[in-house]
Amino acid sequence: MARRVPVVFTKTGWSKEVAVTGKNGVLINVDVDSVAQGTVTILSLSVNAWCEMSGNAYHTVALNRWQESISQLKKTLERTGQRSLNSANVRGLK
Repeated sequence: MARRVPVVFTKTGWSKEVAVTGKNGVLINVDVDSVAQGTVTILSLSVNAWCEMSGNAYHTVALNRWQESISQLKKTLERTGQRSLNSANVRGLK
């Protein structure tokens, strides 16, 4: 993204927070078919669409300063911790 290239994002961690399909890349599920389709989608863009998406990808990185990155990481860790607690409760481990 810092190199002005649209990205195929997987639905994990930080990428779920910043990826906007069709704006700065393509957000996909974590499987081979989705990676292939996301790649084809980006490589099939018109020149104008590629340029617009590339600029948006760069701005996504440029605007996400350390404070924002820390905030996003904190949210991700909180969600992960909550899921772990929920899982433990379901299994009667807590």
